Amino acid sequence: MKPLRIVPLLFLTVFVFLPWVIVIHANGQETDPAAKATELHGQWKKEKDLVHRNELADQVIRASYYGDKPEYVEDIARDGEPQRLLTAFPKPGEVRLQAITRLAGVNYQAGNYPASPVIRRITEDRIEVWTTKEGWLLDAEGRIKNHVVVPRRDGTGREWFGAFLPDGRWITTDIWEMDKTVTGYSADGKWLWEIKGAQIFPPGKDDETQSLIGWARSDRDGEGWIVSVGSEGGRGYAWIDGSNPAHIKRDVNPWKLAYPRALGSRGYYCFLSVPNDEFDFELHRAATFHGVDSSFPSYGLPNRSVQLPSDGTFGFWPDSMQTYIESDGWTTSTEGAQHRTWFFDKKGRYQGEIVAAYLADADNNRDLLFLTPDQMVLQLTPNLKVKKTRRFVWKEGDKSAQPIFLQEDLRIGIFTQPKGLKNEVVLARW
Repeated sequence: MKPLRIVPLLFLTVFVFLPWVIVIHANGQETDPAAKATELHGQWKKEKDLVHRNELADQVIRASYYGDKPEYVEDIARDGEPQRLLTAFPKPGEVRLQAITRLAGVNYQAGNYPASPVIRRITEDRIEVWTTKEGWLLDAEGRIKNHVVVPRRDGTGREWFGAFLPDGRWITTDIWEMDKTVTGYSADGKWLWEIKGAQIFPPGKDDETQSLIGWARSDRDGEGWIVSVGSEGGRGYAWIDGSNPAHIKRDVNPWKLAYPRALGSRGYYCFLSVPNDEFDFELHRAATFHGVDSSFPSYGLPNRSVQLPSDGTFGFWPDSMQTYIESDGWTTSTEGAQHRTWFFDKKGRYQGEIVAAYLADADNNRDLLFLTPDQMVLQLTPNLKVKKTRRFVWKEGDKSAQPIFLQEDLRIGIFTQPKGLKNEVVLARW
């Protein structure tokens, strides 16, 4: 009897879970996915009916995934418009840095998981830097206002490590691995209190998520912490102050409480969202756990959605419905893939692309700053004009310093040191 049980499983594996590996026509003829993708893409380009065109687009994306045809997926994201790749940039000026503080032992490596160090602008005049074992609180001049060593046992602090208030008090989680607890400390590192995640945001009757502390950070006024409770994207967001017992406000909007435009997207890794600055529209990124839609997340733009290879940072321009979406490139054939940022207007229409990654907002609260692969910083206007280009250097004629965090209004940032110091990070101003 056992072999009879295996046959249906094999049938499901081949014909249900891998439906596009070999495409079979109704007449029994087999064709390869690349040819099928080409055929469907041709039909999509000619189709005038919007509903049928969208149905064809979905088929093209799936066939392109298995047929290794990234150009068809990108053509659909552009809605058939010709590619507009920004390539002509003015010669960059050199901006010489003045080192303020070297964060000893803190090394930056792009692509590390979890990302370390974690750097946040928390209030008008406070920035924090965290690793799993240490935290630094900096003022608007880049001076260290507090430096703490976290008394870890076997925990790591999850992906956020810790969070300061402007007065130097701080919290963390995972002193012990999976302790599901927020632990509070004074500015000088004295233990003050602790509170369980289930107390901050109690689980519902049928809630199977764990009461983990997904992330936390100071509110924009520095009066308390915004806390995400729950695994799998979070049970909910709450605000707590530093009193014992803690004063708790549940079901808060974290973006409204956090420093403006500093929070970024939040949610479960397969479903993230970020609001515009007016808080009247959210840009959603949705992906499945595996399969085609895990490699091609869907982004809900105004009036339409697009799917792009892989994923990266996404969001809105300041005070605008215009959006930007980073794409890491084609995941089935990564050699030669370019990290690009795509731009869409307030109606979701394709604007253009650039081979660069979002770095920060410009200090005019209108433009955005992007970092090219050769460490050039571009200031881009909403109509995709390059306003200014710069290279940050440690000394005249030196190779570019790599910026990993910029705050243009304060004229400070965090950069990597030159070769030989293992990408150790330095706080600097210009």
